[in-house]
Amino acid sequence: MVQEEDVLTESKILEDFGLSKNEIRTYLTILSIDLCEAKDICTQTHIPSSKIYNILENLAKYGLIEIQESRPKKYKPVGLDLALENLRKLKRKEYETFKAKIPKLETFLQRRLTNYDTDSLFWNVTVNESEIFNKHVSRFRFVEFVSMICIDFNMLNKMTGNSKMAQEISLNFKKKKIDTKLIIGYDTDKQKVKILQWIHRRPRKLNAKNQIRLLKEKVSVPFGLFDLNKVILLMRHPIKPNEFLLSIYMVNKSLYEDLIPYFDDIWNRAEAVYLEEDVN
Repeated sequence: MVQEEDVLTESKILEDFGLSKNEIRTYLTILSIDLCEAKDICTQTHIPSSKIYNILENLAKYGLIEIQESRPKKYKPVGLDLALENLRKLKRKEYETFKAKIPKLETFLQRRLTNYDTDSLFWNVTVNESEIFNKHVSRFRFVEFVSMICIDFNMLNKMTGNSKMAQEISLNFKKKKIDTKLIIGYDTDKQKVKILQWIHRRPRKLNAKNQIRLLKEKVSVPFGLFDLNKVILLMRHPIKPNEFLLSIYMVNKSLYEDLIPYFDDIWNRAEAVYLEEDVN
């Protein structure tokens, strides 16, 4: 007999794979009694015989059980390794189906999307450092055409520490050929060397559309500007300056335009970076 606690755990996982509650009850019952007939399953699950045969056909289609075409039919679970592989295939097939529909969905949603060129203000505040990177900094994965970022060595470390997010941002910028200006502040020559090593490893090479400059100054408020009206500001913890207390994400064209001269001033004071392979 399967323990109730185990059934709940198994049921939740199998439900995530797309099985219905009755399919799960039927499959777990077949696992517990091995070779059986439909009447045995109905007795244990209390699922009516009018429904059980469709459920059994579905489980066979998923690759979880085998059917002996005798009279009466008999049912047996496949080996666990094969069952798990078939569940993985089921999920991969579902993913590929959804993936194929995404471009069409994007077209439909784009028709409904209304873009107004207004100076309407929208803002959102995040106060947990993990959420700052997951919700606000990660927005750079979806930049469309322009990005200006001013950060410091500490923030660069935090961003690259989340390697998946850093790769997704980098790939988005490379794929869309985003016009990018990145300023990185540093305190010591050792930090500068590490920044240059990171630049050297980046998949996107430096050029007119992808520029980086280094600034030997404290960056008091790291910030990012993108897509002509979006702003991200990061506020440090007053007692723990290596930690961020909160971040503010805003859609505000006026503030964006006000910050452009401020960014340009820092940019003009910073040192341009040229790697040998980018020049050749």
